[in-house]
Amino acid sequence: MFNLPAHKNSFALYFIYALGWSWLFWIPAVALGYEQSDPIGMTLFILGGLGPALATLFLLFAANDRETRSAFWTSMIDIRRMGLKWTLVTLLTVPLAGLLAILSANILGGLDGWEPVSELVYNPVNLVLFTIANLFFGPLPEEIGWRGYALPRLQKHFSSLAASLILGAIWVIWHLPLFFIKNSPFAAAYAVGSLNFWAWMLGLLAASVIMTWLFNTTRGSILSAILFHLALNVTSGILLLPPQAQIFMLVWLAVIAVLVVASRGKNLGALS
Repeated sequence: MFNLPAHKNSFALYFIYALGWSWLFWIPAVALGYEQSDPIGMTLFILGGLGPALATLFLLFAANDRETRSAFWTSMIDIRRMGLKWTLVTLLTVPLAGLLAILSANILGGLDGWEPVSELVYNPVNLVLFTIANLFFGPLPEEIGWRGYALPRLQKHFSSLAASLILGAIWVIWHLPLFFIKNSPFAAAYAVGSLNFWAWMLGLLAASVIMTWLFNTTRGSILSAILFHLALNVTSGILLLPPQAQIFMLVWLAVIAVLVVASRGKNLGALS
């Protein structure tokens, strides 16, 4: 873990900066009717996605000394904090939820016409490129901020469970403009107000709880959050689950989160 700034509202300031930057680009994309596939739409989408990382960099360099900044960057790359066991748990939890979702949907007859996996698995080069693109346009810039900056500060003032749910709710709110950008993956997969949309919200809150548990258990490893988020995106991209199975996957993530809370309590593995 690394030292935190004394200002008790630093996490609130962080959320203002992160959402403010992202929405500065995403809301105009919605208002002007750009599609995500348009050059301008894609540019606005990418620039907005940098909000969590840029807010972190600004606050980290403005309010912390060199030692704290060095410890922060170390927590992003030090795989030794995770070890083999927690690396496997981090990478395999989401695929496990996906497999349970397939089993659940299959039992209930929700897999009619479903192709088992996307074409990515048959082309290793495309799979690698897909994974790298997902890393740099999601998990990396987001988790530098959400779990790297905001979570430790929230846990200074709230229980780990409460901090996870607060952060998860902000994470949901941060995404909302993306559902109104034409042809965005969010708009295509989770129509606002649909059952899938509410399941997505539940899944994100559950993921936030699981990621806090992993973060605390691995002594503040930001890398664990980045890898879990990457596993979430890549698994979704490979399985291409139909709507009913997508809901089951998100529900299974919620079940796993409940099991984590039941076994670890509201402290979620944090040191007392």
